[in-house]
Amino acid sequence: MGKLQHGSHECELTSPGIVANGICNICFKDEPVEFACDPCNFDLCKPCSDLPQQMSHHLHPEHPLEFRIGEDDRKTKYMVCVGCGNMSSGTYYYECNKCEIYLDLGCALHKSITTGWEAKEMLHYSHEHQLKRCRPGPDSKGSCLLCEQPLSFTAICYGCVHCYLFFHERCLDLPTEIQHPLHPVHPLKRLDYIQTFDGRKSCNACYAKFVGVPFGCLECGFYLHLRCADALLRV
Repeated sequence: MGKLQHGSHECELTSPGIVANGICNICFKDEPVEFACDPCNFDLCKPCSDLPQQMSHHLHPEHPLEFRIGEDDRKTKYMVCVGCGNMSSGTYYYECNKCEIYLDLGCALHKSITTGWEAKEMLHYSHEHQLKRCRPGPDSKGSCLLCEQPLSFTAICYGCVHCYLFFHERCLDLPTEIQHPLHPVHPLKRLDYIQTFDGRKSCNACYAKFVGVPFGCLECGFYLHLRCADALLRV
């Protein structure tokens, strides 16, 4: 009976006596179980059992990447994969600790990746932290901070690895000032996160609090969600 000490699990793993499928605890695929820990109900498929503790990868040739579990000592709650650009909390992944470079297991196991994600960072008035160019990934929820439309997990966005908040890359070109018939005396300007999140402002149309950054007139204390401003114009 084969035995394996793997970085993904604290117990020694053994090969099962009979070939049977199970849900691999790393890639979550229904595959034949190569090694298992029966007391912990922990299964590994063949590709995941072969994952090395350290690997070299052409997407980051400068330093070796180390196998990691969970957040570990990571500086941020979420990460952006250099292969696919997906942001995730990263249960299992590879990391270059020197450069804060991350590679998720899907990309690490994919042998045909030739080009990586076009990584960019920026500060934006909509949020207090640096934002990274990414895709929200399969765990995405909520809506864009600017257009307030639901997020698609494949959409190209800028996101915060601390707060898991996003705005669409295409929304960078949205206007920052509008004229609206509900408040004709002054133009409504897109507020920044400091002007928005003081706990008191709510939309003058629907009376809901703001999650993203609204349009507003600070002089008059008048504020609108973008979706409300658009809906009222249509009516």
